[in-house]
Amino acid sequence: MIDFDPLKEPAHQKGIDDNKRIEGGSRIISSTATQLQNYQTMRRVFREYYFKFGKNIECPREIRRREFAFRYWGASGEPGGMVRHLAFENEGEILATALKEVPCDLYCSNGYYRFPAYPMQQKEWLGADLIFDIDTKDLHLQCQLNHSYLICESCGHATKKIQGLARCPSCNSPNLGVESLPCHICLDGAKKEVQKLFVVLTEDFGIEDKDIQVYFSGNDGFHLHVADANFQYLDAQARADMTGYILGKGILPETIGVYRRFGFGSNKKKTNESLGLTTAKDPSADISDTRIPDGKNNDERNNQNNFRIRFPKSGLRYGWRKRLAQDLGVTDLSESKLKNIVQQKGGYHGFRMGLDKMGKGLGVNIDPQVTMDVHRVFRMPGTLNSKSGLTKMKCIDLTSFNPLNEACLLSDRELKVKIKTPVRIKLKGQAFKINESLTSLPAYAAIYLVCKRLAIII
Repeated sequence: MIDFDPLKEPAHQKGIDDNKRIEGGSRIISSTATQLQNYQTMRRVFREYYFKFGKNIECPREIRRREFAFRYWGASGEPGGMVRHLAFENEGEILATALKEVPCDLYCSNGYYRFPAYPMQQKEWLGADLIFDIDTKDLHLQCQLNHSYLICESCGHATKKIQGLARCPSCNSPNLGVESLPCHICLDGAKKEVQKLFVVLTEDFGIEDKDIQVYFSGNDGFHLHVADANFQYLDAQARADMTGYILGKGILPETIGVYRRFGFGSNKKKTNESLGLTTAKDPSADISDTRIPDGKNNDERNNQNNFRIRFPKSGLRYGWRKRLAQDLGVTDLSESKLKNIVQQKGGYHGFRMGLDKMGKGLGVNIDPQVTMDVHRVFRMPGTLNSKSGLTKMKCIDLTSFNPLNEACLLSDRELKVKIKTPVRIKLKGQAFKINESLTSLPAYAAIYLVCKRLAIII
């Protein structure tokens, strides 16, 4: 628990401020009037949010089994260090702490622990929720260059991202970070990935619709939380296998009924049952390796007829078999058509290379590291994201949900800011085209740009 003495500076915050520490970076923050103004204003605005919307914080199941974590403000008003291994008894304690200490980010573990406040080695892991992360940056859309900015980690200079620019135009430092202001194209792309993931989880793994909750992350992506006890006890390796399946990695021609003539039937199937996913309906993920043994020449590899077709007895109606068949335009009655396709690809190995590309296109762009980590802490729904000032919130209707409107809950009270570089944004249905260095903006827009490191409060 955290000390609640109202007469004292919060101990965690004081330690961070004294050390001028920013986790994950090496910047030394000098105390200036501008930075102090930034720090005070950010804390005030975030406190106002939790006073007004604190009851929207969605606490997890079995709250006493969860580890919590807070990230505190650095001396310049940027996100600073994180404090983990916190424990709470109820929702009221979390809200009271948020109002008093005003962290810039509030997190909760996906894991369940016997002793959540103990060091990691002593917690005694009891399982973890299954959570997926879809981020617009992983989609690599063409529009991203149009709304991405380079931020110098040494001097804070900001400029529009230009391909080939490797050093800060102001101080010549090579330490450049990237900030993106996601547009509706990015967010729509992320929504499509969410919908694809939803289909895989329900149809391939047998998870019921009601057990999947979709949340806007509060910045530029979405989280899917699965509340199904069948998946709660999967270890990191089982989750890694699951993410590989969802990403479409390592799909073999045997999945759709294309076998090598040599070594026929020798492939070792790695199905959902071997992953321990007993609720899955699809046994089609043949992702084992059937490479030609060392010493073979290339004649077999390049032979267009080095394969045979044998469709699975269960047909092409489920999982990756269904996706591949639909993309290739074949059915289990199209043996000659599939044979022609494989021959056009150069035989078994050429077809296999084509499946690698198909897997990337048909798979879901999730962050595998997020799902595999059974000790990770995730942003709590209903809390602010310090990377944007937007709220992580549940999406009731994903299709109509507009994060830049519905998750933008800060006030309209104006703040005066200094803009580092010309920028365009659209929040709460209002478009802002900002070219002036000094300007006044509604708090929700000003804080958004400050969080993106494109402005400072003055």
